Amino acid sequence: MAGWFLDVWVGYLVSLVMIQVRKRRSHRYSNWRETPATIVGVSWRELFWMERPVVEFVYAYHIEGGFYGGVDKKPFCFKSSAQNYASRFVKGDTLIVRVKPGEPEVSVVLDEDQEKMPELTKTYRG
Repeated sequence: MAGWFLDVWVGYLVSLVMIQVRKRRSHRYSNWRETPATIVGVSWRELFWMERPVVEFVYAYHIEGGFYGGVDKKPFCFKSSAQNYASRFVKGDTLIVRVKPGEPEVSVVLDEDQEKMPELTKTYRG
């Protein structure tokens, strides 16, 4: 019983650290190019080790004549939060991704880019 309790608390701590790291990474990628990507799949699951829920996006995007894809994992502390977040997205929805200059196959999803999504999709769609 004590082992299970410790696993749960360590899982929460790991999730909290990962959430903070994700929030702070926007400065590192601020000069990367923004481009629209299409969600190919979205799911949530609980990791078996340290029981922490994660939402996973699989996406694809076109840039500079090439077709690329990526995966983004967003950590949560609670299963209900992960389920609720994942339910807001469906296959075919658009995400904004940041693409590394000179390496279009390297991309990242920033949470703050998704918050400004409505005005960006108008720009990208013309």
